[in-house]
Amino acid sequence: MGFRQSFDDVTALNIVKIDESFNANNCDWSTANGVSNMKTLGLAEFQASVANAGDYFWAMVAGRGGALVNVLSTAAAQATLYISSQLRAL
Repeated sequence: MGFRQSFDDVTALNIVKIDESFNANNCDWSTANGVSNMKTLGLAEFQASVANAGDYFWAMVAGRGGALVNVLSTAAAQATLYISSQLRAL
């Protein structure tokens, strides 16, 4: 877990992209795809439904399973999700 600051509104249990200043943004395929956009990925972990811009929250950056995550409705129930990332400065 790491304590992060929200750069924009972040929804609980979303995958977030964490930059070199430790700011977190919602992550989707269009922002995660491509070498120039490689950032640390994490999972927004908090009890409220949304962290507003400037709020701080915990982001899980490693785990051994059992975490809840928001996915598209076409994902299979109980499917295994692998998240991997590398922090790289732009």
